Amino acid sequence: MNNTIICSLPDLMRYSFLQEFSKNIFSFICVLDVLVFLAASIGNTLTLVALRRSQSIHPPSKALFCSLALSDLCVGLVVVPLHFGLMLATIVEVPSLYCALVSPTTVIAFVMASVSLMPTTAIAVDRYLAFCLKLRYKDLVRVKRVVLVLALEWLIGILWAGLWVHSRSASHTVGALANRLCTMTNFVCYLKIFFGLKQRRTFPIPVQSQLESNQIMFFNILIYKKSAKNMFIIYSIMLFCYVPYSLALALQFAYGVNSSTFFILSISYTIILVNSSLNPFVYFWRIREIRGQVLEMFKKLKSHGHINS
Repeated sequence: MNNTIICSLPDLMRYSFLQEFSKNIFSFICVLDVLVFLAASIGNTLTLVALRRSQSIHPPSKALFCSLALSDLCVGLVVVPLHFGLMLATIVEVPSLYCALVSPTTVIAFVMASVSLMPTTAIAVDRYLAFCLKLRYKDLVRVKRVVLVLALEWLIGILWAGLWVHSRSASHTVGALANRLCTMTNFVCYLKIFFGLKQRRTFPIPVQSQLESNQIMFFNILIYKKSAKNMFIIYSIMLFCYVPYSLALALQFAYGVNSSTFFILSISYTIILVNSSLNPFVYFWRIREIRGQVLEMFKKLKSHGHINS
């Protein structure tokens, strides 16, 4: 029985494109994949456990963080190993292995990319609503509604991956448009928040608002400013990782698929994978509740180790 995997012409052509470049580049990417796998797997697992234990984070915000951390964890555990296999197949020159991995790698990556990008946009909208609604925010933004939005985002990701199976060019076009839409939504939300906070500093608070408890309102504004800044940092890092891929797609649309444009697209795709390992470091650095829970877990492990020894 012949178990040889037959390569489609587009996959075989892309494999041949990569063979034109130095194997050292792909060896470096393999090392990077291992580091991303470890950082994304451990970091996002700790983040999910910390979010589960935290009682002070607002439940809708916790749901958004959990979705983002879960998608990053899936990238680390599933997509990165598959990508490692693709690079390894390129290095050892096994086209059948490359062809066997390229479709599942791309399909799963499309799902994970969408459920990483869209929750970041949902977080920006959430922070903007918190600024606009203020005291009414907790009454209108509830966990069930947020979970429904997140479920819809996962469904969109699956449909987008199915579109890639049907038409690669159509999926790239839809992905590029969705990327621009999410980027613009993030930009507009944070821009409005920035100017809104700046206007609040410029003009005095009305007397009526002060009667609603000055100290609590002022304290909440301080917390809000910090949370908005944290979310903007996460968004900026994701933007930094996703923009090269969007530019590479535009380059491919302009000049067609050739060895140079496909190589640039492959490198920019690797940068997107790196993003899944960066977010946990931002959480530990910027979000006190998550950092505190993680440190508490390490303290318990350390004390447990002392007891056993």
